[in-house]
Amino acid sequence: LGIQPDRVICSSAVRTHQTAQHVAGELGCPDRIQPEKRLYLCPISTWELAIERFPDEWSTIITIGHNDGLEQLISYLRLQPTHVPPAGLSIVRLEDWQSFSRSMTPASIEVWLPES
Repeated sequence: LGIQPDRVICSSAVRTHQTAQHVAGELGCPDRIQPEKRLYLCPISTWELAIERFPDEWSTIITIGHNDGLEQLISYLRLQPTHVPPAGLSIVRLEDWQSFSRSMTPASIEVWLPES
């Protein structure tokens, strides 16, 4: 996909941090991982607060977390129920971070599901 993230934000859980290390290693940016304790099994409202606080200079962020919060966020942004299973991937393109809310319309949103 040609993604080069400014940050890889993840829950502080061991498995999500391990996933972040793998993803960041594959993308050549292992020094950009930022674990966040507040993202562990958090609700959608915590994701909203986290996203709107991302600095303007970050243009690409990968987030790795847990359901139900992330799945609910993607469902709200897509305006339809969306199941995002483990290893699912969603790419959300936003105009800016500061005005983020679950009611906004992203520039684009794509969802990839793992092969069974």
